[in-house]
Amino acid sequence: MKTLSAIIPVYNEENNLVALIDHLNTLNTNILSFCIFVNDGSTDNSRELLDTLSKSLKLPHLIIHKKNGGKTSAIEAGTKELTTSHAIIFDSDLEYSIQDVNKMWEYVINDDCDFILSYRRFFTHSSYSWRYSKGNSFLSNLFGLLYNFVITDVMCCLKLAPTDFYQSLSFKYSGFGIDVEIPMQIWRQKFKAREVEVSYKPRTRLEGKSITMIDGIKIVYYMVSFRLFYRLFK
Repeated sequence: MKTLSAIIPVYNEENNLVALIDHLNTLNTNILSFCIFVNDGSTDNSRELLDTLSKSLKLPHLIIHKKNGGKTSAIEAGTKELTTSHAIIFDSDLEYSIQDVNKMWEYVINDDCDFILSYRRFFTHSSYSWRYSKGNSFLSNLFGLLYNFVITDVMCCLKLAPTDFYQSLSFKYSGFGIDVEIPMQIWRQKFKAREVEVSYKPRTRLEGKSITMIDGIKIVYYMVSFRLFYRLFK
């Protein structure tokens, strides 16, 4: 039987947790079976709020509290607790719509594909900035060039895959590295992946957006070094 869990990293999201729980409660329980919240060492009131607000969550769930280690570290902690057949990574910052989980899950249920990657369209109303949009496009195109693998939005958060795949990852790339490690491993293991468009509502720096140009440089290094390890033109 195919079942789905959501791994939701949380870091200093006290302003978003009420809405996050409300959004999760709108999702059909036939779609999402379990939620794993990973509080990645928040320094605001996220820990206390998460413990309190989660009591109103209709879905079965687990809360993990850990020291801060970044997004990759939080996802790794969540994968260790997975018991469903599949899992999806979902951010707690409300930039994505929980309803898109349904759209992605339908392809798995219909036996179309087990690996579902998401992509965003960057318009005036759905882009943090011109530089962010073009930088994201650069990273996606570089990934395609290095791996001969079509991917529209390599840094898009929502990525759905079988649990055993997630639990086999090395999690060696820190910070936002998990966003490229997943497609790199899909490529290495020659799995078929499908892309699904999702909605996107970017937040500002003041609202907590944290990815920077330094993160982008690290992503380039991760992609190039991984590809060289597996020989550039293989």
